[in-house]
Amino acid sequence: MSKVSTLIVLVLIQTILLLFIFDQEFGPMDELGERSKQSAELGPEALNDEWEALQKRKKVTLMAVSETTDQLNQKDGDAEEDMQIIQQLFSVYRSALGSHPIGENDEITAALTGDNDKGVAVIDASHPSISSSGELLDRWGHAYFFHNISESSTEIRSAGPDGQMHTEDDIVVRY
Repeated sequence: MSKVSTLIVLVLIQTILLLFIFDQEFGPMDELGERSKQSAELGPEALNDEWEALQKRKKVTLMAVSETTDQLNQKDGDAEEDMQIIQQLFSVYRSALGSHPIGENDEITAALTGDNDKGVAVIDASHPSISSSGELLDRWGHAYFFHNISESSTEIRSAGPDGQMHTEDDIVVRY
């Protein structure tokens, strides 16, 4: 094989790798091309929308919080241990981003799974304790209630086994 043939093969391999990386980062070429074609037909505003959508796609870095995250809601644990794990998630999040996540359960869970300014996740979005609607669930399958008391303090409440908030069996911690 001549040097030119070898060079051509290397360039082809490099091109294939770049296309694969592009496909992984931005989606299939035909899908992106179709979206670009549609944006061009709609004008400059649509192109800006497309650009903003691409900018919002970011890589999420899953922090190595601890193996204890795997213990969240496990049968051999208890609700108090679950609360300690959630406090740990909040602590790591605050260390990485400078503040607690705020909002309703689904918004806080989104932030904890990487939908934040730095793309930092402290729990995997596919964790079994996260519902299909994106809420963090307690061991009885009920959504936690997060009450932001201040920028640096959050009350975390599980409805407990009865599933009713603000009853005697609630488990509550402040972080």
